[in-house]
Amino acid sequence: AAFGAAGQSHDLLEVDPGAQAVVNSFPLPTTPGASPSGPMDMTTETAFPAGGPPQEWVYTLLRTANGALAIDAFNVNTGLFDPLKSRLIGAANVPFATNQRLGLAFDPDGDLGLGSFWITGQTAAPPNTWRAFEYAATGAATQPLGDIPVPAATTGLTYDAALGNFYAFGREPVPRPTGGVSRVNGYEISAYDNSATGVRFCGDLRIPNTLGPDGGLAAAVSMYRRFDTPNRESRLVCLAEVGPDQYYYELAGAYRYGYSRFGTMGMQGGPPFLGGSFDVTLRGVPNSIFALLILGNSPNNLPIFIEGDLSVVSFGNAGISLPVAPGRFSVPLAIPANAALSYFQLYSQWFVFDTTAPNNRGLSEAGKTVLYP
Repeated sequence: AAFGAAGQSHDLLEVDPGAQAVVNSFPLPTTPGASPSGPMDMTTETAFPAGGPPQEWVYTLLRTANGALAIDAFNVNTGLFDPLKSRLIGAANVPFATNQRLGLAFDPDGDLGLGSFWITGQTAAPPNTWRAFEYAATGAATQPLGDIPVPAATTGLTYDAALGNFYAFGREPVPRPTGGVSRVNGYEISAYDNSATGVRFCGDLRIPNTLGPDGGLAAAVSMYRRFDTPNRESRLVCLAEVGPDQYYYELAGAYRYGYSRFGTMGMQGGPPFLGGSFDVTLRGVPNSIFALLILGNSPNNLPIFIEGDLSVVSFGNAGISLPVAPGRFSVPLAIPANAALSYFQLYSQWFVFDTTAPNNRGLSEAGKTVLYP
């Protein structure tokens, strides 16, 4: 979405696949006169009605001059704005401080399956915490349905309906062990218990920035799943501000891939920076007596005649581990401060000795991350 000066219009822009050229523009119903600060964030909704083609809407979040929040809904199928899907949240129901960028996410599972919007920012009331508030996507009521904590300086939020996780993208400075800070930081938040899972990632720190930290400042994030691959890979679409420029790029979906009944992969203490350390974790295996963490440098999907597939090309392991708590394992990994390992792709998977598995042996799902400079 593009900002418009007084007397013009705020516009929704359609760009080519490389995000280099504007293909079409659509004036937003909320004008610069009503919203002098302009668009803040966008999100999408896709519906699959029985017997009909998929329906898609693009939502744009704006703050009005009187403190209300407007969500303008654009119907991609018709090429028109949809007043029935648009929302106006009165100023009395807006808990956020003024003069800040707010993030917007659509949750198709929210409000008991009717759909909801999550808006994130810093609250106006002391202690001025950072939170995401949920609002119904249908009906007349505009009071918040609930709220959850989000990391400080979160500027973007998106939701993965397939796995029930939020992904926050923010610019709170995170120290890098080799020097400097990252201000393009991603966090995974479980929608089941509203808490951070420990999975963390960074935006593209290879983007040079003479005016500030490498990679610039986090601005917005969205996600989608590919339908042209058998496993419907997820992608995170990121927007970062680097000086006067904006960079658009995509990241592979956060961390986990594959499926296994033998636990959920995770991490703690990340992001995995060169010269730092992080823990690779496994939870949800109450019948596993011990486990072995396998490390690799590429995916393999190799069946080895035990339950589960070996999903990494192994170059080593971290030795036998005992549970750190019932059904949980954790192994710390120290990362060398070697610049040659920048953006090295690290794959991991757990081999478990489990009393419920055939011959007591099984393999977990797999995890993938890169090592950040």
